[in-house]
Amino acid sequence: MILRWQWIVRVVLMGGVLPNVTSTGWSQQARPFDVVFVLDQSGSMKQSDAQRRMSQAISRLVGQLGPEDGAGLVLFGSKATAVRPLNSLSTDKHREALLAQIARIRYTGVRTNLTAGIERGLYELKSRGRNNSLWALIFVTDGGIDTGNPARDDEMRRRLQEQLLPEARQRKVRIFSVGLAGQADFRLIQEMAAATEGEHFRAMSATDIAETFEQVTTALWKYRHELEMDKMAATPTVVPSGPESSNLTRPDAQVPETPLAVDPSKPESKDPVDSTTQTPESSSNVTPLKPEAGAVPWENLLSGTDHRFLSWLGGGLLTLLLITFVVIRRSRRTVPAGRSGSDPSKPGDMKEVRPQPPPSVPVAPPACPLPPAYLTDLKTGKVFPLTKPVIRIGRQLNNDIVIPAKTVSGRHAQIEFREGRFYLTDLHSSNGTFLNKQKLEGEVLLKSGDVVHFDQFGYTFTGPEPEVGGTILREKEEGTGLRESPSTRPLDKPQAPVKGSIGPRKTEVLRVPPPATLVEIENPFVTPSKCLIHKSVDATRRCHRCQKLWCSLCVQNIGEVSVCTQCQKTDAAMGS
Repeated sequence: MILRWQWIVRVVLMGGVLPNVTSTGWSQQARPFDVVFVLDQSGSMKQSDAQRRMSQAISRLVGQLGPEDGAGLVLFGSKATAVRPLNSLSTDKHREALLAQIARIRYTGVRTNLTAGIERGLYELKSRGRNNSLWALIFVTDGGIDTGNPARDDEMRRRLQEQLLPEARQRKVRIFSVGLAGQADFRLIQEMAAATEGEHFRAMSATDIAETFEQVTTALWKYRHELEMDKMAATPTVVPSGPESSNLTRPDAQVPETPLAVDPSKPESKDPVDSTTQTPESSSNVTPLKPEAGAVPWENLLSGTDHRFLSWLGGGLLTLLLITFVVIRRSRRTVPAGRSGSDPSKPGDMKEVRPQPPPSVPVAPPACPLPPAYLTDLKTGKVFPLTKPVIRIGRQLNNDIVIPAKTVSGRHAQIEFREGRFYLTDLHSSNGTFLNKQKLEGEVLLKSGDVVHFDQFGYTFTGPEPEVGGTILREKEEGTGLRESPSTRPLDKPQAPVKGSIGPRKTEVLRVPPPATLVEIENPFVTPSKCLIHKSVDATRRCHRCQKLWCSLCVQNIGEVSVCTQCQKTDAAMGS
């Protein structure tokens, strides 16, 4: 079933495509593309495109290019190579060879010299591109300029900014740049697109590559459509010079100053003649302006074919207006049901009102907050509260926990809260994520006290304690001094011991109630108090001795009770 908004989109697309499909004169004037794909093949792309989705996306884009278009492929690492020179796609041989070369891409480069890639792509367009085609570079990378020498990196950047980009703009080459997640220099990628009137795109993960290249394809068609519209707007208006003359000229065309031949049998008129007005006698001696190369003859626009196109275009626009009117009308119009004193048969009772939600619908209560959990830096002691369902850790500034080190990946790992538990996942980082000195290979459950390392940067995880309770069976040996706790002894009167030998070992049952001091369940809709030591951290644990509230960092379990660090210091001082 096609929705109403889908019909609207189709009508709009028909309005933009019909000039290239219906009109014979216009379709012949559509300028072809000459596209060169400039792709990064450095080793870091193995992580940014682990599932090789970029090759599939580029192959789909090549499949949408027409036989009148041209395409080529340039790969760059430490240097750039045109593995498939720019050539026309009019033959299946070149198209199949290009697709096969794209499928064989392997990320084996060591460095990232994107300046060399841009320079090689421009060379392909200058040496093999057609003069009547639209030139474009589709540039893809996941890094910046990295030649292994900082001084050479600066030199390559200056060459790109001061020489190559101005040359591309002068030759009307538009760069459509794509940055993949990782260490991509998005500022330079955006600068390349802006300097050449192109567009830049971001694929933050491998799953976004297909959608990103669909946007690139749309930008290409938009580029050609804008140029065709500009050409039509620049075409001069036609003014006929006589009632039966087919000669056409621009309204702003000046009459040549050379005097025209005058018939001596006719007297010369002494009245001044407006220089912008042409008589039938003079128009026959004026040579009409020749249309520019590639311009659409106005005779074709007045032909029967274009009249049909104008009729279809007008019908499409009228249909679009009607659909828009109906959608807006239906969205705003409703009949109040069950309204007292209203008669549906009377047109006066029909009123346009905005739909209101029924009063009987219950309002969902606000979601409960996450349980208190923290990451504590082992080196600095800084505490990072985990206050979101998904916490991302990495070098990029848009992460929740930022580790500004080159050995940490842009998106290194993430901690996700799901079904009451916290899970740690490594996001294909370069130097790995470690849990208790074991390298992660997938998703693991975090427990309070776990030590997590992102590369060499260590953190301690503090989370909710597991529930404790139930009956514990314990074997007791004679002479060990084990006794039942006074708080757990039954209240009925103890019986006299039974005489006789009961053997060297006996078993007793100790009923241990769940200690309320280990897990405190607070009202989620009441703001908790703050810790007395860590002022910015919520106090969620109660000390068994002083009965004060502390944060999870200040309370430790000693046996079956929770004791704060202050009471531990007091005990240590008294013991000494």
